[in-house]
Amino acid sequence: MYPVLKGKQFIVYTFSNKIAGVIYSLDKLLDMKTDKELNDGKRPKRLIKNNYALVTIKVDEKICLEKFENNKSMGRIALRDGDQTVGSGVVTTLLG
Repeated sequence: MYPVLKGKQFIVYTFSNKIAGVIYSLDKLLDMKTDKELNDGKRPKRLIKNNYALVTIKVDEKICLEKFENNKSMGRIALRDGDQTVGSGVVTTLLG
């Protein structure tokens, strides 16, 4: 398994969509149990297996998504590269 880097392209799977997307930015490395920020506020350069982070993903087209707190099923995503799931998570913020 290779690291996840800014600019890496993936297929983003959502509630009913499968669309190309790219890691736009790696924002924060977080502690999985407490959600507290690690790395003294520095942005991570890469994510490796078992990292828990806040990332910004840019998709190629507009899709229907909701924040996880508003609709659990429409607020989940998975990132895949070929036949391998690289990451999964929830939508916390939607950007226009």
